[in-house]
Amino acid sequence: MSAEYLIAHEKSISKKEYVEIRYSDFYKLMHYIWKAPVNSKQYRETFLTGLKYAEDHPVDYFMSDIRKQKIVSPNDRRWFEDVAMPMAVERGLKKACAIFDGNIFKEYYLNNILLKTRKFQLPFRFFKNEADALNWLTSADN
Repeated sequence: MSAEYLIAHEKSISKKEYVEIRYSDFYKLMHYIWKAPVNSKQYRETFLTGLKYAEDHPVDYFMSDIRKQKIVSPNDRRWFEDVAMPMAVERGLKKACAIFDGNIFKEYYLNNILLKTRKFQLPFRFFKNEADALNWLTSADN
């Protein structure tokens, strides 16, 4: 499936200069598209916005495009692992993935998250584009 097909099935639920959060009823997908670096408050508020939306809308899949997001601080990464991720799993998240450009610092960030997802038995993978990510998310493969 193409990224255009995905976008056609999504609606924007939050749009800021640094991130857009999109949701697809069709796929039950929460899609974060990071557009710029963020501070700690913005990072955490972004995830809390999505989690709040997930209280009333089923979210089976999560996709985060971090190609334009800069380095995330260790404190924010730990907050994501210890607070946001357990909340998402509790709300029914079944699979998650990240779109990234291969940057070594982002890979370190993602590998730390990958280790934490195992604790929750949450399948998590990295991709270079939305189409491959969506195909994996909606397949039976883990």
